[in-house]
Amino acid sequence: MSYENKSLRCHNCKFWWPVGDSKDEHLREHAVRGQCRRHPPPAVAAGQEWAFTQREDWCGEHSHVMS
Repeated sequence: MSYENKSLRCHNCKFWWPVGDSKDEHLREHAVRGQCRRHPPPAVAAGQEWAFTQREDWCGEHSHVMS
């Protein structure tokens, strides 16, 4: 049995920052990948980026975007 909730996805998490080439103001709705900003990269790793995730990923630490 899975306890995963299908409404808890990266695309509606406040820690997910969508990335893409689109100039669309609603990038969050259309982006397929982004960066999870829940846990920052270590300061010692110069040049390391935030973790890349897919739109439909789920990590278990979801926090809804405030409307």
